[in-house]
Amino acid sequence: MATPTTFTVKNVDAAQLATTTGTLYTVPTTTNGAQITSIKLVNATTTPADAHIYLVNSGGTAGDANILCKDFSVPADGLPYELITPESPVFLESAGTIQGKADTASAITYHISVVEFN
Repeated sequence: MATPTTFTVKNVDAAQLATTTGTLYTVPTTTNGAQITSIKLVNATTTPADAHIYLVNSGGTAGDANILCKDFSVPADGLPYELITPESPVFLESAGTIQGKADTASAITYHISVVEFN
């Protein structure tokens, strides 16, 4: 792979996790990949809720082989819990996805930051 020359910093729109596994972010096919610099989960309800987050390379499916967290109990305190930090980023190839779900509807909001590179 050639050395990247263009870097695009992006904050993915925040949204709530659904109760079925869905795509939270897709690395554009027009890039060579993305560095995931932050994934935060926030539970603003009054009871803990479980989250499941997957890092899926192109052509893969969400499952135990590519899980970032499984049954992660997000406390009901309204504080952000970081799964990935800028100090320990992970990478996804072009067309890779971040997927996730919650066990409780309308409980957990996610925030994702990435750096896409060409």
